[in-house]
Amino acid sequence: MSNDHKKEDRQLTRVRSESVQEFGIAPLGGKGPKKNPSLASAFSTRSGGSFDSDVSSSYRGKTKKISRSTSLRKKPSQKGKSKKGKSSKSKKKDKSDSLGSLRSLKSTRTKKFDSLGSVKSHLSTRSSRSTKSSRSTKSTKSTRSRSASKRYRKKNVNKVDSQNKSSKRRSRRDSYAPQIQQLLVEGDISGLNRRRSLSTAKSLKEKLQNSKVDTKHRLKTIKKILLKTKSQERIAVYDIGFDIFNKTEEELVKAVGTMVREFELQIVFGKKWAIFNTLVNAIRDNYKSNPFHNWYHAFSVAHMTTVFMVRNPEIPKALGPRYQLAFLIAALGHDLNHPGNDNSFEISTESQLSQHYNHESVLENYHVSILLKLLKETDKNVFYLVEGKKLNSDIREFMVECVLATDMKNHKDSVHHLTTIRDVAQHLKDPDDKLQIMLAIMHASDISGQCIDLPVAIAWEERISKEMRNQALKQKEKGIDLPPHMDAEALASPQSRAFHQLGFIDDVLTPLWFEIQRVFPEMKPLYRNLRRVVRKYYDILHTEGEQKADYYASQYYGKSVFDDDVL
Repeated sequence: MSNDHKKEDRQLTRVRSESVQEFGIAPLGGKGPKKNPSLASAFSTRSGGSFDSDVSSSYRGKTKKISRSTSLRKKPSQKGKSKKGKSSKSKKKDKSDSLGSLRSLKSTRTKKFDSLGSVKSHLSTRSSRSTKSSRSTKSTKSTRSRSASKRYRKKNVNKVDSQNKSSKRRSRRDSYAPQIQQLLVEGDISGLNRRRSLSTAKSLKEKLQNSKVDTKHRLKTIKKILLKTKSQERIAVYDIGFDIFNKTEEELVKAVGTMVREFELQIVFGKKWAIFNTLVNAIRDNYKSNPFHNWYHAFSVAHMTTVFMVRNPEIPKALGPRYQLAFLIAALGHDLNHPGNDNSFEISTESQLSQHYNHESVLENYHVSILLKLLKETDKNVFYLVEGKKLNSDIREFMVECVLATDMKNHKDSVHHLTTIRDVAQHLKDPDDKLQIMLAIMHASDISGQCIDLPVAIAWEERISKEMRNQALKQKEKGIDLPPHMDAEALASPQSRAFHQLGFIDDVLTPLWFEIQRVFPEMKPLYRNLRRVVRKYYDILHTEGEQKADYYASQYYGKSVFDDDVL
């Protein structure tokens, strides 16, 4: 074989070995690396299928093209051109041997690779199969994963929902925690861990109710925190069970200022607290030391009117700051300089007051006249910033109507007007209806002593009975006939007083407060306490005696029935 032929064979061998490394084709007669799936795409891009097609390979950055037909074609014999030192016969023999080996190599390779087209078809088939199998495997896996996740979601949907709901509840409650903590830290008078005000706590309750928290656990957290100090002294001004008998008169004066600050009414008198405090102290000094009609009663009425406005935000919204302050001051001064007897005594004795006011709401007219005189003084006029004579006169007329509404002869009118109210928010938009509603609230606040905690209710009943007994003794001395409930001996007996008190609750308080709690649903706790707790006490006292009544009342000392109300 000539040197050129050997060189071509070496190049062909090198090309084959490079093809093995690049495309992963096993060499002839041996095992090589696995077939590369990219070989199918490499062959599919090539054109032609004959064995003599070009083969491209890359070796050390150089591209070499070799024709298979060139390497296998027969070279022409060169006669007379032999090498020195060799005979012609040996040269012919060597040439024939090399040609035979070349033919055998060609036949062997031809069997293995009959045509490049068969190789391409074979590899493309296997590649397509592997691609299809991989796609099917991937699709199967994805389908299985989707179905598994779907089953998991379906199986655990209730668990996940419950976890989400619980986490939402925790997050909502955590958001209210700072407000609750603020209510605990701050106090109105002595700084104990009690509610700062009913208005703040009520707004907190509304937020909890509107947060779509589970009903069972809605107010559990706030209830525990706000009411954990039941045994401590109640100091929150806006508590229904605020025990005023544990306070001094000076402390109650400060509490009035707290009420004003809660509603930001100081803007009416330009934040000149000296004027306001002078007026409140003057009102307190004009009350006599009667058993019932005194400064404590005046504060209790103002306190109840504030409870109305705190629990029913539509009331202060309809009034505005000026009329709201006027309403509070009218409640404080509705019994100024009370003589300790009722209108019937003034009329029966033909007193100077009854003649002056023509026997019409004698004491009420007297009280409001004193109040208006105080407001005319410069150092007590909290309405000095009110511009316009008409507005000033309208505010004063409003205060006069509120004080006159405390006359018991107007009781049936107040109850009747409340029965006509269906939507209080709409009625408050009408000026006439608004006035009648405010007069009914003032009247209800004036006789609300039996609607609050039982110990305080008992104390008020004892005080009014003592004052009525003093009046009965005066009338007896003057020879004036007395009504049955004013008999001095009957007022000295607890069981007899209980009988008359049951009549007062059933005939006077129940009709009024039933309509109150219907029109203002936030006032239902007072009506329930009146019917279920206070009335039951007087019933036991009247039928079973003082011992059992005292035992029944003992379970209500030291705590308030409104602790469980949570506002």
